[in-house]
Amino acid sequence: MARTAIITWLSGVCRVGEDCEKYGDPYEISFTLQWLSDGTYEIIGVDKPLTREDRVAIINAAELEEIKELITRRIASDGTARTNTTNVTKVHHNQSRDK
Repeated sequence: MARTAIITWLSGVCRVGEDCEKYGDPYEISFTLQWLSDGTYEIIGVDKPLTREDRVAIINAAELEEIKELITRRIASDGTARTNTTNVTKVHHNQSRDK
């Protein structure tokens, strides 16, 4: 039996902007994606509110990378946390149907 290896990416960077298609293109927003489990990543470090267009671009990029779920956590000034989970495949399917 041959010895094999697998690489699991623990984090990545997402950049969002007009015509931001490859490394080096200009962007307005960037954040870290932290791997949590197979197909699930947490969005960390977004420093400004995301528009609907930003979210659509992020979901499209996530689907290309075969990410299934994106998790965001917002911490309020009183310390309470709000968690949101986005099922990437379901959102993309609904967007396609709405066209």
